[in-house]
Amino acid sequence: MHRRSVLAALGIGAAGGLAGCLERDLSTTPLQSPTTFDRCPRWRIQVETLPEAARNEVETAIETDAYEATPPLYLPNVLDPEASYLYTADPLTYYRAQTDHGGEQIRLTVDRTVPTKGTHPLTVANTTDQRIAGTVTVEARDLAVDYAPVETPTQVLEESITVAPGTSVETSPFKRRYGSYEVTVSADSQPRTDSYSERPINDGAVGTIQLTPDNGGFDLSVTSPPVRDDIVCDRWWYGDMPQ
Repeated sequence: MHRRSVLAALGIGAAGGLAGCLERDLSTTPLQSPTTFDRCPRWRIQVETLPEAARNEVETAIETDAYEATPPLYLPNVLDPEASYLYTADPLTYYRAQTDHGGEQIRLTVDRTVPTKGTHPLTVANTTDQRIAGTVTVEARDLAVDYAPVETPTQVLEESITVAPGTSVETSPFKRRYGSYEVTVSADSQPRTDSYSERPINDGAVGTIQLTPDNGGFDLSVTSPPVRDDIVCDRWWYGDMPQ
């Protein structure tokens, strides 16, 4: 089994100095140190499925606003806090974990958030035989979580584009939160609209606005790579990692 020490630079010490819920038992995995785990690369990981010591750290941070201990912690060894979201299912709530190193203590905070791919452009591809010049507009219609609703459409992008036949251009980057969107391309008094969803994908944040021939004009569709959410974290935490 491949194992690696994610927090070796912090030094190895016994867990202690808990701030918050003192009744919680944090010694539930006495034979496994934090560095015996490998980080699972799944984009979202349910809190209840974490190894027990890591789950206790997260639940304490959620309940008491922070968890403090002598490093190393379990959580940063079982997932990458900058790459993976934590979530609870009922109600669906997403969280970001952050660690702060101060003196001999490490502080874990877990804050509610709206999941996002980050700030990236969209690609506009022109497959027609004509030059298309106009305006592209993107509106957020509904975010992926109920606690952050979009009460009215929120415009997240509006800019002019010019795309030569058989070529593509990129829009300006914008914050691409998970949820439902509507994109409109207006050219030569011919607005074309399509709806799409920002979802987690396996290989980056690329989405493409396809401008295709349509009776002497153009039509519009938005494509994204398929979702892949079939990674089993237990293979990283308890079994041999896939090659």
